[in-house]
Formats: sequence, C-alpha cells, structure tokens
Amino acid sequence: MQNITINTLNGKKVVDYFQHVQFIMNMHGTMQQAAMNYYPTTGLKYVVVPYIVGITGACENVSTLFTIGNKKSVPAFFNQTGQLGLECFQMFSDGVFTIIHSGRDEGEEDIRHLFEFNLTEEEFGYSLVENNGTFNPSLMFEHLLQRIESAVKHLANAVIKNNLQDLENYGQNTAALEEILRFPFLRISYDEAITLLQRNGYPNLQWGDDLKAEHEQSVIVAANELERHRPHGLITLGDRPVFITRYPKDIKFFNMMLDDNDPRVVWSADLILPIAGESVGSAVREPNAKRLEKRLLESNMFRIHQENGGTFDDFTWYIKDVVGSGKIQPHAGYGLGNERLIQWLCGFPDIRDCAPFSLHARLTHDFDASRSGTQPISSPAPRTVLLSIAYNAKEELLPSIQAIANNGIVLYATSGTHKFLNEHGVKTVLVHKISEPEEKPNLADLLQKKVLTTVVNIPSPKDGQTETDGEAIRQLAINTGTYLLTDISTAKHLFQKLAEKK
Repeated sequence: MQNITINTLNGKKVVDYFQHVQFIMNMHGTMQQAAMNYYPTTGLKYVVVPYIVGITGACENVSTLFTIGNKKSVPAFFNQTGQLGLECFQMFSDGVFTIIHSGRDEGEEDIRHLFEFNLTEEEFGYSLVENNGTFNPSLMFEHLLQRIESAVKHLANAVIKNNLQDLENYGQNTAALEEILRFPFLRISYDEAITLLQRNGYPNLQWGDDLKAEHEQSVIVAANELERHRPHGLITLGDRPVFITRYPKDIKFFNMMLDDNDPRVVWSADLILPIAGESVGSAVREPNAKRLEKRLLESNMFRIHQENGGTFDDFTWYIKDVVGSGKIQPHAGYGLGNERLIQWLCGFPDIRDCAPFSLHARLTHDFDASRSGTQPISSPAPRTVLLSIAYNAKEELLPSIQAIANNGIVLYATSGTHKFLNEHGVKTVLVHKISEPEEKPNLADLLQKKVLTTVVNIPSPKDGQTETDGEAIRQLAINTGTYLLTDISTAKHLFQKLAEKK
C-alpha cells in the first residue's frame, strides 16, 4: 500500500499511506502527552480502569458491547467507557482521569462510527468546586462546562502547535482554528436546539427526539449564525463549537442527575464540534442511590439488558457499594473522544482517516468480511448455555447439570426445564419460547443477539411429527451459528468436561 485517498474540506487528497499514519500517530501522541501533563494541574489523579468488564462497561447501548470469550465462561465485554470504574476510584480522591481504548461493536465502521477509538475521561468531586456549603447541582454543572472547555482548548492548542505544518499541508486554516479557540464556546439548551432545528429544515422534529449527526451540524451553523447577528456578537473566522445542554432524561444514561426544577431533563451537556459532531458527553451524576436505582429500572438500557437475560444484580456494586456507600462525594464527569477532536482539527469528513485502529485495519484487513470464516485457534468454552430438555431426559441429565451449576456458566432454560431444575436446586434464567414473541426475555432475541453460546435441546419422541417449539429452537440455533447439541450422551460428555474445568 503506497498511497491513501483522504477526503478534506477542500476535496480529495492523495497522500503517502505511511506519511499519513505518521501524521496521525503524532497527533494522537501530542494529545495524550498534553492530557497527562494538563489534568494533574486541575486537581486530578491518573488511574487505570479495567478494560475487561461486565455489563456496566456499556455506554448507554448494551447491544454494541464487544463480547470477550474466556476460560472462566463468565459474561465479559470490552470496555466502552471507564466512567463507572472512574466513579469507583473517585471514592478515594477529589478527582480522577484516565485515557482508554473504547470498543463499539457497530457491525460496520463508517464516516462517523469506529470499532475502536481513544477516550479521555474525567470525574471530579464537589470539593474541587466548593469546600464548604450544600451541594448545588447548578453550580456543579457550570463548573463541569468550564472544565470541559478548558481541557478541549488546551489539548487542541497543543496539537495545533506541534503539528502546524502538517495541518496546513492538508489544507487546514490553522489561524482560524487558533482564533476560534480564543473565544468562548457557544451554549444552547436542548429546548432551544429543537426550536432552532424546526425553523431550519426539520419541522417534524419533536421534543424528546435524539439528535442525529445532521441535526448537530445544523445546530452548529444556526447557533453561530445567531451569534453573528447579535448586537455584541463575537465574530470568528469559522464556526465555534456548541454545547447542547439539559437533554431529556429518557434519551440519556441512567446515572445523569435530574433537574428538580424540570424533572423531564438531566444536568447533561454534549459538546458538538464542526464536522466531527458530538465529541464530549457529560453530566452531573445522580448522588442518591434510591433515585439512581429507580432511574436504572425505568431506563431503555435496562429493558434491553433484561431481554438479554440480565438482572439488576449486575449493577448492584455500582448503585449500592459505590453511590450508596456514603464514601463518595457528589461528582460530575465527561468523556472526550480523541478522534473526534482530531477530526475537527484536521478537517477530515471521514473519522476513519483519524483513527489508528482503522488505518491499521486498512493495511492488515483484519476486519474485512472475507475473513469472517476464519476459525479461532481453539473454540471457547460455553459461557451461556440454554437448556430445553424433553421430559424423558430431564432426570437422566440432572446430575450432569448439577455438576456445572456453580461453575461460572450462566444457565438459561425454557419454562418446563426451568421449573424442573429450580425444584432440584439448580438456578436458571427463565426464557420464553419462540412462539411467545411478546414475552421477554425471548429465546429468539437471545439467539439472534448472540447472547447464548450453546444450545442443549433434547427433543421429545413426538418432535418431528408436527411443527414444534423444539424444532424452531434447533432451526434458529443453526441459522445463527450457535453450538447445538441434541443428543443425551453428547450433552453428558460436554457437562462432564465443563465440570472437570472447574
């Protein structure tokens, strides 16, 4: 690979692949070094958060977590955000920060979405705002916005200073960027953004709708245009970034604190950058464990988690042992997508041109569809097993199932098997049949979403005479590429091997 075509604001540019990768490496290196130098000056300590996590590593959308197979056969995922981990460590400090690799299983990368990117995250306590007095969410929120703006400007200026010539070689107007960074970022509430969008090409947009990329860029243009027409508006050579604040609670993460004066919204803000879009998500965190639990149970995120067989217990450590511990002060935080900031500074419409992961994959073809048939070196042990066993086989398989019941494997079961096993002391997660699509969690959803790694379906002697649930289970398992066992002796052999690995 000798050359690579890069889309810039001034058109396509053909550049040497290796020189481009070196440029992007320099940009990221400068930003990370600047972060490591800057954040400690603001009262924060650097901490390392885990990358292999449970479901609490999700950033709103649990469906885009990368699943990690493991010999312990426990549900494990590649971190999307270090936020809840940071909050845990924030119990021991006034404020903490970290820089992680965030993984998103988007199915395909495109000009806005990446499989992997760098995320700079901060959580700070109220002690860095005021040392005395009652916690004031409004004051905390103002301090949050100031900290975000200060950090973004510091990192951006460092990148421009250390990569000035390269940026100009790609056609960027660095003087305009430097000027923009000398001015305050604009602010607009979600309410104002909806009104502005309705007047500027989106009449059908309703309050409560999530804002898409095209909406964000329209807000950038419209908000900057309003600023230019104000009597004392500050005019810059280009569009300034815009904070959109106070989003509806139903479209945001469950731990964002409600505004008691308007319980429809949370103390949240997204920083929208020209070209790149949302680069920072932030909020004041809910400090009350009971309110936090209620918000989680009412959230769309938890509904999806339940449909996948998850339970409230997966969040207990965070809600009860961290927030409910009494050891953590009221706090706020944010996550900054490094690639999004670099994308704005470079003026690249396609974020993949700013991402080391994507540039590396372009060379190696590791994520090409043509490699989807490549088999792993060794098949991972089952971590989630569905048991749907005919009445005549339940007693025979019971001892084998009991042997693996506490072996780190999550056992799911259809109604008859679930009832039988629970009566014999084996805990399973009840799943509803494919023929009952309205009941959740439903077996069809779990198979299609790859929640189940193995299906043990021992058919009844009557199966095959008519269309049955068992037949539907077996067919869907085959269609989704899920390991399927239908023979008693084979199932016994599998359970024996799993028990030996205890």
